[in-house]
Amino acid sequence: MIYRKEIKEHPAVHLIKEFCRTYSERDLEGLLALFCKNHPVHLYGTGIDEDRRSLQEIKEQVLRDWEQSENAQLFPPKDLVYCEDPVSWAAGNFSAKVIASGQTLEIPNLRGSISIIREENEWKISQMHASFPAIDQEVGASFPSKVIG
Repeated sequence: MIYRKEIKEHPAVHLIKEFCRTYSERDLEGLLALFCKNHPVHLYGTGIDEDRRSLQEIKEQVLRDWEQSENAQLFPPKDLVYCEDPVSWAAGNFSAKVIASGQTLEIPNLRGSISIIREENEWKISQMHASFPAIDQEVGASFPSKVIG
């Protein structure tokens, strides 16, 4: 396996950038076109209920996000860790700026990763995950002091 931090033109890097662009532009058709059509897809979001197991569920999640915000911008990581062979994936620390109910929320540490599959001679997203670091977990600690669940 090959892991790299410098960004180059790799299919997973390209798909991450395109996901950020289409999400920020609220381009539903373009965003959904980034995902597999002939293989299973899955998305974990940041909410406790955000476990999406089909393209239709991902569509519903994205529409819910957009309905609950006046504006949502997702910025790709400045550096990524990714693997090219024999599987392809990428992960990084994104940032976001969301305006919801008239308030601006800046999110500096939105962790995200994707796994991609070659489908009909194009790379597509098969699995995506997003999470925040635990607020009450100190640097150097392996676990947070409280668990919500």
